[in-house]
Amino acid sequence: MTNAVYFLAVPLLLIATYKYAPMVAALFNSTQAYNLAGQPVRFIGLDNYTRIFGDPSFTQSLQLTFLFVIIKVPLQLMLGLLIALFVMDTNRINNFVRSSLFLPTVTPMVVVGLVFSFLFDREIGIINAILSVFNIDKVSWLLEPRSAQLVVILLSVWRDAGFVMLVFLAGLQGIPTQILEAAQMDGANRWQILRRIQIPLLRRTIQFALIFVTSASFQLFAPIFVVTRGGHRAQPMCWPIAFTKPPFVSSIGAPRMPCRSSCSSSSLW
Repeated sequence: MTNAVYFLAVPLLLIATYKYAPMVAALFNSTQAYNLAGQPVRFIGLDNYTRIFGDPSFTQSLQLTFLFVIIKVPLQLMLGLLIALFVMDTNRINNFVRSSLFLPTVTPMVVVGLVFSFLFDREIGIINAILSVFNIDKVSWLLEPRSAQLVVILLSVWRDAGFVMLVFLAGLQGIPTQILEAAQMDGANRWQILRRIQIPLLRRTIQFALIFVTSASFQLFAPIFVVTRGGHRAQPMCWPIAFTKPPFVSSIGAPRMPCRSSCSSSSLW
Protein backbone atom coordinates (compact mmCIF):
# COMPACT_ATOMS: atom_id res chain seq x y z
CA MET A 1 0.00 0.00 0.00
CA THR A 2 2.81 2.38 0.90
CA ASN A 3 4.65 1.62 -2.34
CA ALA A 4 1.49 2.33 -4.32
CA VAL A 5 1.12 5.73 -2.64
CA TYR A 6 4.72 6.64 -3.48
CA PHE A 7 4.24 5.41 -7.04
CA LEU A 8 1.14 7.58 -7.54
CA ALA A 9 2.48 10.63 -5.74
CA VAL A 10 4.39 12.09 -8.68
CA PRO A 11 1.62 11.83 -11.35
CA LEU A 12 -1.00 13.04 -8.86
CA LEU A 13 1.20 16.02 -8.02
CA LEU A 14 1.64 16.83 -11.70
CA ILE A 15 -2.11 16.59 -12.31
CA ALA A 16 -2.84 18.83 -9.34
CA THR A 17 -0.22 21.36 -10.44
CA TYR A 18 -1.02 21.62 -14.13
CA LYS A 19 -4.76 20.88 -14.17
CA TYR A 20 -6.50 21.72 -10.92
CA ALA A 21 -4.29 24.59 -9.76
CA PRO A 22 -5.07 26.67 -12.90
CA MET A 23 -8.78 25.95 -12.36
CA VAL A 24 -8.61 27.24 -8.80
CA ALA A 25 -6.62 30.29 -9.97
CA ALA A 26 -9.19 31.02 -12.69
CA LEU A 27 -12.02 30.77 -10.19
CA PHE A 28 -10.21 33.19 -7.88
CA ASN A 29 -9.45 35.62 -10.71
CA SER A 30 -13.09 35.60 -11.80
CA THR A 31 -14.11 37.07 -8.44
CA GLN A 32 -11.69 40.03 -8.68
CA ALA A 33 -11.88 43.46 -10.28
CA TYR A 34 -8.80 44.52 -12.27
CA ASN A 35 -7.26 47.87 -13.14
CA LEU A 36 -5.77 48.85 -16.51
CA ALA A 37 -2.44 47.33 -15.52
CA GLY A 38 -4.09 43.92 -15.06
CA GLN A 39 -3.70 43.94 -11.30
CA PRO A 40 -6.54 42.82 -9.00
CA VAL A 41 -7.86 45.73 -6.93
CA ARG A 42 -10.87 44.37 -5.04
CA PHE A 43 -13.13 41.39 -4.51
CA ILE A 44 -16.47 41.69 -6.35
CA GLY A 45 -17.93 38.19 -5.97
CA LEU A 46 -20.14 37.03 -8.83
CA ASP A 47 -20.44 40.38 -10.60
CA ASN A 48 -18.20 39.21 -13.45
CA TYR A 49 -20.48 36.21 -14.04
CA THR A 50 -23.48 38.50 -14.20
CA ARG A 51 -21.74 40.71 -16.74
CA ILE A 52 -20.45 37.92 -18.95
CA PHE A 53 -23.79 36.13 -19.21
CA GLY A 54 -25.39 39.48 -19.96
CA ASP A 55 -23.01 40.04 -22.86
CA PRO A 56 -24.93 39.30 -26.12
CA SER A 57 -21.80 38.17 -27.99
CA PHE A 58 -20.94 35.57 -25.35
CA THR A 59 -24.48 34.24 -25.02
CA GLN A 60 -24.73 34.03 -28.82
CA SER A 61 -21.46 32.11 -28.97
CA LEU A 62 -22.81 29.66 -26.38
CA GLN A 63 -26.03 29.15 -28.36
CA LEU A 64 -24.10 28.51 -31.58
CA THR A 65 -21.70 26.17 -29.78
CA PHE A 66 -24.54 24.04 -28.38
CA LEU A 67 -26.27 24.03 -31.79
CA PHE A 68 -23.02 22.88 -33.39
CA VAL A 69 -22.61 20.08 -30.82
CA ILE A 70 -26.24 18.93 -31.16
CA ILE A 71 -25.87 18.59 -34.93
CA LYS A 72 -22.32 17.28 -35.09
CA VAL A 73 -22.28 14.59 -32.39
CA PRO A 74 -25.12 12.35 -33.73
CA LEU A 75 -23.92 12.83 -37.30
CA GLN A 76 -20.35 11.97 -36.33
CA LEU A 77 -21.29 8.82 -34.44
CA MET A 78 -23.61 7.50 -37.16
CA LEU A 79 -21.07 8.20 -39.90
CA GLY A 80 -18.23 6.61 -37.94
CA LEU A 81 -20.26 3.46 -37.25
CA LEU A 82 -21.40 3.23 -40.87
CA ILE A 83 -17.87 3.52 -42.22
CA ALA A 84 -16.58 0.98 -39.68
CA LEU A 85 -19.20 -1.52 -40.82
CA PHE A 86 -18.14 -1.13 -44.45
CA VAL A 87 -14.38 -1.50 -43.83
CA MET A 88 -14.60 -4.14 -41.09
CA ASP A 89 -13.28 -6.93 -43.33
CA THR A 90 -9.49 -7.00 -43.68
CA ASN A 91 -8.28 -6.68 -47.27
CA ARG A 92 -6.10 -4.33 -49.31
CA ILE A 93 -8.92 -2.05 -50.38
CA ASN A 94 -10.30 -1.66 -46.88
CA ASN A 95 -6.80 -1.05 -45.50
CA PHE A 96 -6.33 1.75 -48.02
CA VAL A 97 -9.72 3.25 -47.17
CA ARG A 98 -8.94 3.14 -43.44
CA SER A 99 -5.61 4.89 -43.93
CA SER A 100 -7.14 7.51 -46.20
CA LEU A 101 -9.95 8.29 -43.76
CA PHE A 102 -7.60 8.45 -40.78
CA LEU A 103 -5.18 10.84 -42.50
CA PRO A 104 -7.25 14.02 -41.78
CA THR A 105 -7.25 13.12 -38.07
CA VAL A 106 -3.48 13.60 -37.84
CA THR A 107 -3.51 16.68 -40.07
CA PRO A 108 -3.09 19.99 -38.18
CA MET A 109 -6.33 21.86 -37.59
CA VAL A 110 -5.04 25.02 -39.27
CA VAL A 111 -4.21 23.10 -42.44
CA VAL A 112 -7.69 21.56 -42.50
CA GLY A 113 -9.21 25.00 -42.07
CA LEU A 114 -7.17 26.43 -44.93
CA VAL A 115 -8.16 23.56 -47.22
CA PHE A 116 -11.85 24.15 -46.58
CA SER A 117 -11.37 27.91 -47.00
CA PHE A 118 -10.08 27.30 -50.52
CA LEU A 119 -12.72 24.65 -51.29
CA PHE A 120 -15.61 26.93 -50.37
CA ASP A 121 -14.16 30.25 -51.52
CA ARG A 122 -16.65 32.22 -53.61
CA GLU A 123 -14.29 33.09 -56.46
CA ILE A 124 -11.69 30.31 -56.64
CA GLY A 125 -13.39 27.53 -54.69
CA ILE A 126 -13.82 24.10 -56.22
CA ILE A 127 -17.37 23.77 -54.88
CA ASN A 128 -18.58 26.86 -56.74
CA ALA A 129 -16.70 25.70 -59.84
CA ILE A 130 -18.68 22.44 -59.75
CA LEU A 131 -21.94 24.34 -59.24
CA SER A 132 -21.18 26.58 -62.23
CA VAL A 133 -21.10 23.49 -64.46
CA PHE A 134 -24.80 23.04 -63.66
CA ASN A 135 -25.51 26.77 -64.23
CA ILE A 136 -25.94 27.43 -60.51
CA ASP A 137 -24.96 30.87 -59.25
CA LYS A 138 -21.94 31.23 -57.01
CA VAL A 139 -22.64 30.86 -53.31
CA SER A 140 -20.90 32.93 -50.66
CA TRP A 141 -20.33 29.94 -48.42
CA LEU A 142 -18.06 31.73 -45.95
CA LEU A 143 -19.96 35.01 -45.86
CA GLU A 144 -23.46 33.84 -45.03
CA PRO A 145 -24.06 32.71 -41.42
CA ARG A 146 -26.07 29.58 -42.27
CA SER A 147 -23.76 28.33 -45.00
CA ALA A 148 -20.66 29.08 -42.91
CA GLN A 149 -22.09 27.02 -40.07
CA LEU A 150 -22.65 24.17 -42.53
CA VAL A 151 -19.04 24.41 -43.73
CA VAL A 152 -17.74 24.26 -40.16
CA ILE A 153 -19.88 21.19 -39.40
CA LEU A 154 -18.72 19.42 -42.56
CA LEU A 155 -15.10 20.26 -41.75
CA SER A 156 -15.33 18.92 -38.21
CA VAL A 157 -17.17 15.74 -39.19
CA TRP A 158 -14.75 15.02 -42.03
CA ARG A 159 -11.68 15.50 -39.81
CA ASP A 160 -12.90 13.32 -36.93
CA ALA A 161 -14.49 10.61 -39.10
CA GLY A 162 -11.29 8.57 -39.21
CA PHE A 163 -10.79 8.47 -35.46
CA VAL A 164 -14.42 7.61 -34.69
CA MET A 165 -14.29 4.93 -37.40
CA LEU A 166 -11.19 3.47 -35.73
CA VAL A 167 -12.93 3.39 -32.33
CA PHE A 168 -15.98 1.58 -33.71
CA LEU A 169 -13.80 -0.72 -35.79
CA ALA A 170 -11.95 -1.84 -32.66
CA GLY A 171 -15.29 -2.47 -30.95
CA LEU A 172 -16.71 -4.43 -33.87
CA GLN A 173 -13.62 -6.60 -34.20
CA GLY A 174 -13.81 -7.32 -30.47
CA ILE A 175 -17.22 -9.01 -30.86
CA PRO A 176 -16.78 -12.82 -30.89
CA THR A 177 -17.39 -14.25 -34.35
CA GLN A 178 -19.20 -17.22 -32.79
CA ILE A 179 -22.07 -14.95 -31.77
CA LEU A 180 -22.45 -13.55 -35.29
CA GLU A 181 -22.24 -16.98 -36.89
CA ALA A 182 -24.87 -18.35 -34.51
CA ALA A 183 -27.20 -15.48 -35.41
CA GLN A 184 -26.70 -16.13 -39.12
CA MET A 185 -27.46 -19.82 -38.64
CA ASP A 186 -30.69 -18.82 -36.89
CA GLY A 187 -31.73 -16.86 -39.97
CA ALA A 188 -30.95 -13.30 -38.78
CA ASN A 189 -30.30 -10.83 -41.58
CA ARG A 190 -27.65 -8.07 -41.60
CA TRP A 191 -29.97 -5.44 -40.10
CA GLN A 192 -31.13 -7.71 -37.29
CA ILE A 193 -27.55 -8.63 -36.41
CA LEU A 194 -26.60 -4.97 -36.29
CA ARG A 195 -29.64 -3.90 -34.27
CA ARG A 196 -29.90 -6.76 -31.80
CA ILE A 197 -26.30 -7.96 -31.42
CA GLN A 198 -23.62 -5.54 -32.59
CA ILE A 199 -25.04 -2.24 -31.30
CA PRO A 200 -25.86 -3.64 -27.80
CA LEU A 201 -22.36 -5.10 -27.55
CA LEU A 202 -20.91 -1.75 -28.65
CA ARG A 203 -22.47 0.10 -25.71
CA ARG A 204 -19.15 0.85 -24.02
CA THR A 205 -17.59 1.84 -27.32
CA ILE A 206 -20.47 4.19 -28.10
CA GLN A 207 -20.14 5.78 -24.66
CA PHE A 208 -16.43 6.41 -25.21
CA ALA A 209 -17.00 7.84 -28.69
CA LEU A 210 -19.84 10.03 -27.39
CA ILE A 211 -17.68 11.50 -24.63
CA PHE A 212 -14.73 12.08 -26.98
CA VAL A 213 -16.74 13.70 -29.77
CA THR A 214 -18.73 15.90 -27.39
CA SER A 215 -15.61 17.09 -25.59
CA ALA A 216 -13.77 17.77 -28.85
CA SER A 217 -16.76 19.68 -30.24
CA PHE A 218 -16.86 22.08 -27.31
CA GLN A 219 -13.13 22.74 -27.65
CA LEU A 220 -13.08 23.37 -31.40
CA PHE A 221 -11.31 26.63 -32.18
CA ALA A 222 -8.63 26.67 -34.89
CA PRO A 223 -10.68 25.62 -37.98
CA ILE A 224 -13.56 27.94 -37.07
CA PHE A 225 -11.14 30.82 -36.65
CA VAL A 226 -9.39 30.07 -39.94
CA VAL A 227 -12.54 29.48 -42.00
CA THR A 228 -14.80 32.23 -40.62
CA ARG A 229 -12.20 34.56 -39.08
CA GLY A 230 -13.93 33.98 -35.77
CA GLY A 231 -17.14 35.62 -36.89
CA HIS A 232 -15.82 38.62 -38.83
CA ARG A 233 -16.69 37.01 -42.17
CA ALA A 234 -19.83 35.35 -40.78
CA GLN A 235 -21.48 34.51 -37.47
CA PRO A 236 -20.57 30.90 -36.55
CA MET A 237 -18.63 31.70 -33.39
CA CYS A 238 -17.83 29.22 -30.65
CA TRP A 239 -17.25 30.18 -27.04
CA PRO A 240 -13.40 30.03 -27.20
CA ILE A 241 -13.44 32.50 -30.09
CA ALA A 242 -15.43 34.95 -27.97
CA PHE A 243 -12.25 35.33 -25.88
CA THR A 244 -10.40 36.74 -28.93
CA LYS A 245 -12.93 39.53 -29.43
CA PRO A 246 -13.74 42.74 -27.58
CA PRO A 247 -14.24 43.19 -24.67
CA PHE A 248 -11.81 40.32 -24.05
CA VAL A 249 -8.88 41.68 -26.04
CA SER A 250 -7.65 45.11 -27.02
CA SER A 251 -6.90 46.37 -30.53
CA ILE A 252 -3.31 45.09 -30.28
CA GLY A 253 -4.37 41.61 -29.21
CA ALA A 254 -3.49 41.86 -25.52
CA PRO A 255 -5.95 40.65 -22.88
CA ARG A 256 -8.22 43.48 -21.82
CA MET A 257 -10.26 41.87 -19.05
CA PRO A 258 -8.56 38.84 -17.49
CA CYS A 259 -11.38 38.61 -14.94
CA ARG A 260 -13.94 38.02 -17.69
CA SER A 261 -11.82 35.45 -19.48
CA SER A 262 -11.35 33.57 -16.21
CA CYS A 263 -15.05 33.86 -15.50
CA SER A 264 -15.98 32.57 -18.96
CA SER A 265 -13.64 29.58 -18.85
CA SER A 266 -14.56 28.59 -15.29
CA SER A 267 -18.27 28.75 -16.09
CA LEU A 268 -17.81 26.03 -18.74
CA TRP A 269 -15.96 23.43 -16.63
